[in-house]
Amino acid sequence: MQTQVISQPLVGTPWLERFPEDGGAGEKIRLDGFPFTIGRNESCSLPIDSAKVSREHAAIQSEGGRYWVEDLGSTNGTLLNGQRIDRAVLGDGDVLMIANVQFSFFLPGSGVSRTMATQVLDLGQPGTDTVRSATEIIAGVRRLGEVLNHRAVNTTFQPIVDLARGRVLGYAARGSWNTGSRLASSGDPLMAIECRLTGQIRRLERIMAVEAALEWPGEQSLFVRVHASEFGDPTLLDWLVRLRQILPTTHALVAELPDSAAGETPFARELCDGLRRSGVGMAIDASATGATRWSKDSASRPDYLLLDRTSLSEAQRNAQRRRQLESIIQAGREAGCDTVASDVQTEDEAALCRILGARFGRGDHFGPPQPIEDILYNSKSVRITD
Repeated sequence: MQTQVISQPLVGTPWLERFPEDGGAGEKIRLDGFPFTIGRNESCSLPIDSAKVSREHAAIQSEGGRYWVEDLGSTNGTLLNGQRIDRAVLGDGDVLMIANVQFSFFLPGSGVSRTMATQVLDLGQPGTDTVRSATEIIAGVRRLGEVLNHRAVNTTFQPIVDLARGRVLGYAARGSWNTGSRLASSGDPLMAIECRLTGQIRRLERIMAVEAALEWPGEQSLFVRVHASEFGDPTLLDWLVRLRQILPTTHALVAELPDSAAGETPFARELCDGLRRSGVGMAIDASATGATRWSKDSASRPDYLLLDRTSLSEAQRNAQRRRQLESIIQAGREAGCDTVASDVQTEDEAALCRILGARFGRGDHFGPPQPIEDILYNSKSVRITD
């Protein structure tokens, strides 16, 4: 069967999209016959010339408007959204890895590829030092591609502690990766760009955090970050709900949402309502909440207000700013929102957080970010000063 490579998908037809490793336009492959087989054999619906791909590697099936992918006993495996699978349902925007070859799966009429537009980069004027950033950007994009293809994410977890009792509420997950001699993280400037690659890496970071959290003993909360560039992505809610379904009921999942989640846009309302119905907690920056307008039964009410270090420093120096934060924290408490003070470094800062009314804190004062092995096996105590 000959592969149907197309410039634009046909209406009503799902497709795979593949981007060449050396750059260039994406290749759209129409899925118009099932089972749609992928492998090294020329007889497959989609032959792939790679020694890492098995002769008959995987197949995409369809029935009743639903699609799923099945690994056909391949040597190097089939990954869906960073997880190795034997058989799994395919959703719009899913990332499919056939050994070392990556595809994105799209359903007709979704419009996902249109929302994930590439951001224009300012490379500077010819003859200036900033032109060199073009080479750096190319190298950075390749580095991010390696991170995604090899699941090269190092996840660490920083404890979130009850300021009064010293009990660990849970952990905030943060991702970094080591490619060659360079250690990068979510703070990499390229990760601020809104494109399919950065979106996939952020999803992978959350997936790997959830996988590690499955090993936690007892009842814990996992805080995962949602970047501002992801806000507006129509698949975001589904992805977060899937993570909630993976975690056991003993573990809570909390999404740290960007400031824009505090607005009254249709997307923000729909996202917050969907998260609450699905049992996913929400945390929003306290400084973005204004006078705090929620009632206890409001769908958009966050479960946690995040107090950043800048706000804490301002409260230490400025009495008016301190009163403002106290007012926001108090109003949040009356609406059922707890406050988490971030990046607490000293006991003096922890004491101020207690005075302001914050219930929880995180930062090096309570323990540095740790790999899952340290949490599970080294039994490191959380440092609390009464």
